[in-house]
Amino acid sequence: MNFEGLKLLFCVAAFGWIVYMAFKQKMHKMDPESFKFLALIFGGLLLAFICFLIPGGAKYTFILIGVTIGGMITMIFYHNIKSVAICNEEIMGVYQGYNSYPSKTVSSYAPIFKYKYNGKTYVRQCSNTYSFKKLDKDMVKGNEYRIYINPKNPSSFVLNKKVGIKNVMCMIFGVMCIFVGLSALFV
Repeated sequence: MNFEGLKLLFCVAAFGWIVYMAFKQKMHKMDPESFKFLALIFGGLLLAFICFLIPGGAKYTFILIGVTIGGMITMIFYHNIKSVAICNEEIMGVYQGYNSYPSKTVSSYAPIFKYKYNGKTYVRQCSNTYSFKKLDKDMVKGNEYRIYINPKNPSSFVLNKKVGIKNVMCMIFGVMCIFVGLSALFV
C-alpha cells in the first residue's frame, strides 16, 4: 500500500473512531440527524478506501471522495438554510450565553436561549452558529431578544430570518465538489 492509501486508511479509521465514540455517547438517540450525517461520511470514506484497494479503482475513489466531501458540505449548509426557512414563528427569548466551538481557523458560537412556547419552557442552543463579535456586540446575558422557532419542533430556533450569502456560496461549493467527483466517470 502506498502513502495515499495509508492517508485514506487513516481518514477512514479516524472517522470510524468518531462514529464509534458518538454511538457510545448515545448521539444516535440525542441527535439522530447528526449521527446519520457522521455515519454517511464514514460510509463514503470506507467505500472510497475499498475502491482504492481494487486494481483500477482509483477513479472510483476520486468519485466517492468528491461526492462524500461535497455531500457533507452541501448537507451542512442546506441544514442552515432549511433552519431559517422552517423557523418562522416569532417569539421572545432570554439570552443565557453561548456554547463555543473553537477551531484553529475559525471558531463559531451557538447562542443559548430560554423561552416559553405553548406553556412549555425550553433552554436550547440555536440551530445556527455566529461569530463571537456578533454575540459579544449585540447580546447581553439576561436580556430578551426576538427569536424565530419552528412551530412543529419548538426546540429548534434561529436568531434572524436572513439566509446569508456565506451559506448559499458554501452550498454551491459543495454541489460543485459533487460534480467534480462525478466528472471522473467521464474520463
